[in-house]
Amino acid sequence: MKKIICLAVVLVMLLSVLTGCGASEKPEGEYYSADLGFSVIFEEDNKLTISYGIGDPMVFTYLISGDEITMTYAGETETVPFSFDGETVSIDGDVFIKVK
Repeated sequence: MKKIICLAVVLVMLLSVLTGCGASEKPEGEYYSADLGFSVIFEEDNKLTISYGIGDPMVFTYLISGDEITMTYAGETETVPFSFDGETVSIDGDVFIKVK
């Protein structure tokens, strides 16, 4: 019985540590795709900047809902598949890795 209680206490402590160190609910900062050769930067106020390294960056507004992201640019809106795990972002199947 003592082993079960001890195991339960250890599991509760481990879970509380892991949830305290989890990823934020939405991406923040810059993510880069070597395959595509450009970055996406998630900023405050639901702004998403796409920087190609040449020319002016494109600034979108975005809304994440479940496993989709809706992006709006110049009056055009598109909703595509989305996932986020803290270090990587996938937008419509393209994977971006956290830079900063």
